[in-house]
Amino acid sequence: MHRKKSSSKLEIYEKLAKAEKQLESDTDLLDAEEVFKGLREKYGNE
Repeated sequence: MHRKKSSSKLEIYEKLAKAEKQLESDTDLLDAEEVFKGLREKYGNE
């Protein structure tokens, strides 16, 4: 379980870094509803 939790945290940090780069480069941002829908489908409603 610990490895899965660490992997999930790493993935979150990678996504945050990607989002920061998007903000800095003025590219089109992702729709929050679509992002959370994808996260719920991938990880469930924990």
